[in-house]
Amino acid sequence: MNAAKRGMIMRPTHDNDLELVGLVPSGHTPSTETLLKRLRFVRRFLHARNAHLGHAVDPHDLEDLEQEVLLQTWTQLHQYRGRASIESWVGRITLLTLSSWCRRRRWYQLVEMHRLDH
Repeated sequence: MNAAKRGMIMRPTHDNDLELVGLVPSGHTPSTETLLKRLRFVRRFLHARNAHLGHAVDPHDLEDLEQEVLLQTWTQLHQYRGRASIESWVGRITLLTLSSWCRRRRWYQLVEMHRLDH
């Protein structure tokens, strides 16, 4: 009897994504190219979130954020466990990077305002 018939909750896995991510560090060129193609959504995702935020981030900073997300993704690739699609996993990294950028920007603005007041 399989787990679904026994009433156990089965977590969906993304074995193909996990396999893809596993091949990238070894220098497997087709896997790296496939992953990079799938990560193209990061730019569109950042632009959509920026529009939702009332264009809080200027276009140059969006490019920097995109690079930061890709760097974060690359350095954290070994942590991907296949519990969600690679796009969902990177989407989370993107949101956290954008949120962090907005917090830093607000902090720098507050510091600058305080400095100008004195």
